Amino acid sequence: MILITGCTFDPVSKNPEEAMAESRLVYAASDGLYLTNLTGETPNKVLDDRGLSYPVFSEKGDRIIFRKTVRENNSDTYIDRVTIFVYDIASGQNIMLGEEVLSYCAGPENSFLISTKDGKLLQADLHVTSSEGKELLEYETRDLSLWPEAVSQNPDIAITYENLKASPDKKYLAYNVNVQDNRIEDGREGGYYYSGGMYVLNLPSEEAVLVVKPIRSTPESLGNNPEPGPWSRDGTILTVWDKPQSGSLSADGVNCLFYHVDTKKTTTFDSSLLAYDENISFSRKNNIAALTGYGRDMFADKRIDEITDVSGSSAVFHTLQEIYRKGLVPAMPQFSADGKTLYFAAMKKTDLKGLDEGQWMSEDYQNVYPLKRQLYAMALNGSREIREITSDPQYRCESPILLNNEKYLVFGRANAEDYDGSMSIWMVSADGKDERLLGEWQEEEYNDVWMSDKYDDYYGRGSWHGIFAIYDATK
Repeated sequence: MILITGCTFDPVSKNPEEAMAESRLVYAASDGLYLTNLTGETPNKVLDDRGLSYPVFSEKGDRIIFRKTVRENNSDTYIDRVTIFVYDIASGQNIMLGEEVLSYCAGPENSFLISTKDGKLLQADLHVTSSEGKELLEYETRDLSLWPEAVSQNPDIAITYENLKASPDKKYLAYNVNVQDNRIEDGREGGYYYSGGMYVLNLPSEEAVLVVKPIRSTPESLGNNPEPGPWSRDGTILTVWDKPQSGSLSADGVNCLFYHVDTKKTTTFDSSLLAYDENISFSRKNNIAALTGYGRDMFADKRIDEITDVSGSSAVFHTLQEIYRKGLVPAMPQFSADGKTLYFAAMKKTDLKGLDEGQWMSEDYQNVYPLKRQLYAMALNGSREIREITSDPQYRCESPILLNNEKYLVFGRANAEDYDGSMSIWMVSADGKDERLLGEWQEEEYNDVWMSDKYDDYYGRGSWHGIFAIYDATK
């Protein structure tokens, strides 16, 4: 999910409730796409369909790009067919952008940026026209493709752009390149895949910078597969997941880099992180909260580090020991803009019965999942107090998103005791006193975002960021 933090509304002329009404929430339920505001009104089903996921608002919040996945089975295997659509809120029109799209995000001037399986990087501009009394949503594309400097050009080499991440101001676009080499090499023929490096494209100038060079695997050493992560609020710093060329090793934790677009220098952060975007959060001053700890198990060896300085070659950081002493296993940090408050989801160590210390067998997972998380806030100056915001042990509360006005958090919630497919999205005030239901539905079966069983946080984990997105008009 991409959270669009900019808005076009005049903060002087809008009271808080008007800003809440003009903010938008979209979520992909099992039976369609739903749209509502943040006042608690009944959601409106804008599309009746199945297999929808990863909705993203345009820069102005008036259009939504999303994907539809159809799983085709045969006797031996299955293929997921992915199609990309855009929905225009004002006209109610829906249009297909492509059937072979790999990645997408919101782009400049209310456009969308998309990458395709045939190696294109495109900017899609949309507009609504009237024809015979009907409104029609149309689009045109502009090709932004640049051959990556670290990859040799050859008719038998193909590339794709993946994991598109635009900066908040839409000036830069980060992506990594995947290479398919079909030449005969070392006696092997065709289909050899490897990284072509990670890049940042300056969208106004259409110039790309190689941020992380690709390293090919050899019999003696493993290559790399770097990917872009979250941007800082001001768009000057990019998180880079420094992944190895092994999905299994990456799932257990990776190091990360912080790339400075102005100086083109990188700062290393030598601590193990799970490479999910919800594990990194920036304050306005570019202090960074990072969920760290080796291992894919979300209940073991997890802590939050506060990174206080990324101006040098190595990050300066310290672990928030108060969270550990409180007996909490944290996840999904969210910094306030001033960096004085940290919001996060966490479960209590007492619920783990020693399993976080490695005293478990495979069958013991039944005693741990789903993780019984609640939302917390920690003061990072003064008292260092940690307070609980939600407190209903029947539910798991996850993926908090702090609104621009910093008065409310939007989060996902599911049954924690015996997961039955019940899903909901809520908004709660930062003091925990005002809680509003924004949407709820029943997830019927496995989909490409959420697994309808207990083990949704292990390895092939589910993600709320593939379910809902917010257009935030608050100030």
